[in-house]
Amino acid sequence: MTLDHLLAPDASLEKVVSGFTWVEGPAWIPARGVLRFSDIPGNRVVEFSEADSRTAVFSDDAEFTNGRTLARDGSVIECSHGRRTVQIDRSASEPGADYAPEILVDRLDPADGSLTPVVIDVEASNGLAFSPDEGVLYVSDSSLSPAEADPPAGRPRGHSIHAYDVIAGRHAKNGRELVEVSPGLPDGFRVDAEGNLWSSSLSGIQVFTPSGEKLGENPVPEKVANCAFGGADGTTLYICASTCIYRIHTRARDAVADRLAGSSGRP
Repeated sequence: MTLDHLLAPDASLEKVVSGFTWVEGPAWIPARGVLRFSDIPGNRVVEFSEADSRTAVFSDDAEFTNGRTLARDGSVIECSHGRRTVQIDRSASEPGADYAPEILVDRLDPADGSLTPVVIDVEASNGLAFSPDEGVLYVSDSSLSPAEADPPAGRPRGHSIHAYDVIAGRHAKNGRELVEVSPGLPDGFRVDAEGNLWSSSLSGIQVFTPSGEKLGENPVPEKVANCAFGGADGTTLYICASTCIYRIHTRARDAVADRLAGSSGRP
């Protein structure tokens, strides 16, 4: 198998936005036709409008937000490094609305036990996504380059995407290493409607089947942190790569977008 059937016939990598320090956390907001992302060191949330190719700083005091995804009601759920929370922007789909995220989950108190960890066998869990039927949870291990030069015994550096069976909607069981991403490591990634994984790496976007077979790679001239499907028909892959946002046209669609549209048959 190859990657050709997943790319548009005229597919070529295009740089659409530049001038940032480290871009991350992309999420396509279809109601407004914009890509929202973070320039993390700059503490900014930025939006790129596909219709006029303009960028706008949505917030310059964002508490270093990172990963994002779209909720069923059009809200944007995101992570905040500064607040150490998972938060939600309920007005993300409303034109002209202020950026005013609310806290969903804040710091875990181990004595309280209000939150239960479901994945504990990954050294530095990072990106996560579900299979199209939400029966499998994928988690990337980004511990290849930890803070310490020599990691403690029994804590090897990892650069793989792990898979877990979702049991009763809340438990992650039968953990296994699905793919090892090289060169570099997997950070953010997406799953398309066919179940293929589109992962970040040092060299570009690497694409794998649900069984872990590598279909191919889209080279990118900068280190890739994350990606997200978007565009008018949902088939444009936007890529966060160091200082720039790139895009490439595909024949794939995001699994989350299909679920939100009801095409997966789920309620």
